[in-house]
Amino acid sequence: MAFSMERVLALWRVGLLSEGEVIDWADRRILAVEPPSDALVELSLHGPQKYLNLPAADFPRLESLSFEEEFSLRASALDLASNPEGQSFVRWLAGACMGRDLAEPEVALGYRVDHLWNDCDDMPAAIAFLRENLPALLPQCRARSAPFWAAFDPGSTPDEDRRVH
Repeated sequence: MAFSMERVLALWRVGLLSEGEVIDWADRRILAVEPPSDALVELSLHGPQKYLNLPAADFPRLESLSFEEEFSLRASALDLASNPEGQSFVRWLAGACMGRDLAEPEVALGYRVDHLWNDCDDMPAAIAFLRENLPALLPQCRARSAPFWAAFDPGSTPDEDRRVH
């Protein structure tokens, strides 16, 4: 159960679930488990932000996502047709990829996007490059992000109804 909670909290931290969705998830888990854990009760009563301020030794949490995990979560939920979402992804990716191994395709994409946005001052070109090149990475991103979505709702995947902006 702790592992599921960590993954649901990771979805919230990345901005793919709202606070209400996390609380609703905790409420559903409380009703499904007898007796419910103290961690679930705390999450339900206080929400994810206050929950993450509780002592880590007493309450499980995923301290950080790897770059690849966060990239996959963000990319698999991204609406490539949306300019505001594309701009947000470009801004995140340009900073998050720095100092990482260029041999990794996600990092190489990030460096190119950063070059177009920051060096060339051309956000439209950065978004166009993202739209052209991200689809090749999406199957792996979806596979990497599937366990996170399954923790929230078994059998689910990111979709427009669940995305938080």
